[in-house]
Amino acid sequence: MIARILALLAALADEAVSVEFSGDGPAQASLSSGKWDVQKLSLKFVPGDDKQPSAHNDFEIAAKFGLAVRVRTFADIPEKHLSSESSRELIAIKP
Repeated sequence: MIARILALLAALADEAVSVEFSGDGPAQASLSSGKWDVQKLSLKFVPGDDKQPSAHNDFEIAAKFGLAVRVRTFADIPEKHLSSESSRELIAIKP
């Protein structure tokens, strides 16, 4: 995921971009690995020109471990008519 974000930022290197970070607060996530108390966070890369690439990431961070149990990523490159969406979640954990 970080590699995708860095590639996107490299494409925006000569363009104005803003970064929006927000916390949606506590929630519960029910996954195959169990039920988790999580903090929901959102990270958006918004270009100054809507023709440039953009990205949006949603994270659900387990309060117990401080790690992401679910991550959703959406990237859009309008000029190339290309969009990518991925979702990852923790499926198991061993003590």
